[in-house]
Amino acid sequence: MYFLRRNKRFTFFISLLMSLVIFNLLSLFLPSLLAFSLSILLLFLERMYRNFLTLNIFVFLALLSLAIPLAVFYRANIFLLILVIFSFYDLIMLFFFPLIPKATQGAMVQGMPLFLAFPKKSVSWFDIPSFKNTLVFLGAGNIFFPLLFFIATSVQFGISKALIYLTLAIIGMIIHLIWLSKRTENISVIPFLTMGILIGYLFF
Repeated sequence: MYFLRRNKRFTFFISLLMSLVIFNLLSLFLPSLLAFSLSILLLFLERMYRNFLTLNIFVFLALLSLAIPLAVFYRANIFLLILVIFSFYDLIMLFFFPLIPKATQGAMVQGMPLFLAFPKKSVSWFDIPSFKNTLVFLGAGNIFFPLLFFIATSVQFGISKALIYLTLAIIGMIIHLIWLSKRTENISVIPFLTMGILIGYLFF
């Protein structure tokens, strides 16, 4: 990550790789030419007209494209265990080794599509993300690992159970937003999200 942050030349290369991943997903549902055209269009919009909307769509589709092939081959409880481990890792790194916020800062400065960003109330979705106008940052890992769990759950236990877990995870994210509004510590969303999922996994 340090090496990538220091070399802007890698930014477009990463975006291009993510575009190819999106193409692989779209080609499952659309004709190849149309899938290729859409993936190139998304790449163009994310690079040339970067804003909250184009960034989030591009990153989410890329992470979803990566998650689907992995999630269908492994059990959901494996991904839940990964989420729990990742939550402890986030807490340790944020409190004792503040590297994760710096990594996100580096990705934003270099324009790397490695996070989701949500604007403040007074900011438009068509503005360019920055530290001053962003309410919440979600690193790629904060989206990728929950996606793995939700997809694996829907395949193994059905969509209804996956929706229950998703609802509880969203409640956890809301609690995280409330926490951020009242505290100065920049705690990751993963522990809150994972707690919601754990409650659903144990009681539903």
